[in-house]
Amino acid sequence: MPETSRDCIVVLLDETTFTVPVKPTLRASELLDMAASHCKVKEKEFFGLFTEGDGFKNWLELDKPVLDPSQDLPKGTQAAKIHFSFKYFLDDLRYFQDFMTAELLYLYSRQAIMKGDILTDDATLFELAACAMQAQHGDYRSESEALQQLKVLPVLPAHTFKANSIHYCEGEVVRYYRMMQNLSRGEALFKYLEIIQSLPMYTMHYFEVKDKKDTPMWLGVGPDGISQSAHNNRNDTELRFQWLQLQNIYYRDRKFSMEVYQNKKPSKKGVGFGPVTILAWYGTNSKVVMAIWKMARDQHVFYRQRRANKNPHLPTLHVTEIIRQLNKLHANVSPSSSHSSLSVESAKSNQTQASAEAVAAAKAAQHEMYAALLARRSALHQDFERKLARFKEILIKEMQITGIPPEGLTAEEIERMRKKFGVSFKFSKFVLDDSMMDGDSEVERLEKQLEVQSSIIEASKTLLNQTSNRRLKKDRKKEIKSAEEKLQKLEGKIHELKQSKRGSTSSAKFHVDSPTGGKTRTYTHTNIQTLTHTHTHTPRTLHPVST
Repeated sequence: MPETSRDCIVVLLDETTFTVPVKPTLRASELLDMAASHCKVKEKEFFGLFTEGDGFKNWLELDKPVLDPSQDLPKGTQAAKIHFSFKYFLDDLRYFQDFMTAELLYLYSRQAIMKGDILTDDATLFELAACAMQAQHGDYRSESEALQQLKVLPVLPAHTFKANSIHYCEGEVVRYYRMMQNLSRGEALFKYLEIIQSLPMYTMHYFEVKDKKDTPMWLGVGPDGISQSAHNNRNDTELRFQWLQLQNIYYRDRKFSMEVYQNKKPSKKGVGFGPVTILAWYGTNSKVVMAIWKMARDQHVFYRQRRANKNPHLPTLHVTEIIRQLNKLHANVSPSSSHSSLSVESAKSNQTQASAEAVAAAKAAQHEMYAALLARRSALHQDFERKLARFKEILIKEMQITGIPPEGLTAEEIERMRKKFGVSFKFSKFVLDDSMMDGDSEVERLEKQLEVQSSIIEASKTLLNQTSNRRLKKDRKKEIKSAEEKLQKLEGKIHELKQSKRGSTSSAKFHVDSPTGGKTRTYTHTNIQTLTHTHTHTPRTLHPVST
């Protein structure tokens, strides 16, 4: 993953742009959220981000960072151009939950018509252009004004003028425009989208491929399956495969393959669709084939999600509500100057509005900077919380060993830890303060270890009693056994040291007095197993006692 950030220019559906300094950790889904926020759209599940490849669209994978090498962004240090657009489609506007989705679908459809991503006959193109004129400028007033508006508003693709003269095309658009009289903007947009949704190329993403005989053709991928179309006419679908007919899809290098059931309906026994046939196509390079496979994978996931969530009783937007909301968006604009809030053409024709947009863009940049600072602050705060939690874990472990509440924990946390771990013992000052050591430092050092080890055994036994897990109980018992063996070794060392220094007093008993006047610890040197200790009191001096 790259270590440095890179500027990315996000192109919205109205052809406006905004620049984002993308860091290596920024995921494509987060960049999609920014673009959706700019467009004020809530239904983000229909949208995606893509870069222009060599004759195809390279869609970014949302679960990966934008700058991940697998995203295949354009090489170089210059700003990468990323497009925000529709990736998934519904066949009915009423299933949209937000009218802004319909507004953006209108802008996408106009772009698709102009770029040739959606093809249709000339008459349909003229009707679509008239709907766009009605939505943009309101009712028809005069032919000269309509022709002037038509020259400014791009609604007819270039290939239309190859078969017909410009005069004929303009005349046909004006004729349809007259018939749109008294349609509101919302009704004109709804009519435009209804026509678009009736076209066979709507919802499809097309890739140019060849078959085994090197015959060029188009492979279309959409929410309902995969289709094959003639190279000279994408509307002419030669083969269509629904998702249920496909058993598997895969690719290797320049080859894209599908395992297709030969029967279109399940067998009478209800087991599968019969034998499987393998079909293959070839792309110009491996990147195209990988793009086809990714698109097929994503569209199939969308198909399954839509099928799982399909419910006729789900609330949907009524047609009149969609139209009302689309009209409400521009209720403050007069019909004579009606225009889309996301339209670029009207912004270019108005200097005052351009200045206002410049000011708004500056404010938007400030907001983006503030949002970036907030994100950085949030990241640092999360890092701080993580380290603080780790610090408290260390304090809790320290408390488990010493039994003394360390600084940094609240009274509630201390009490909770005592109850959780059963830490009710407390070490004496003799163990915790080295300055109180006198006499034989080696013996006192071992006695300190003895007291600590005894406390560890006591805490471990408490934890054992509180554990219900059999495996964990077994581990606790092993720990206790190991700690008891260590305790016996310490007792043996203390006994040997004292016996070597006392010489002939090996059978004597000794009192261990506490400077605080507490109980005593008694050692019988003739039998190590009978050695007893009271770990809550501090041994100070040894006094021989006659037997």
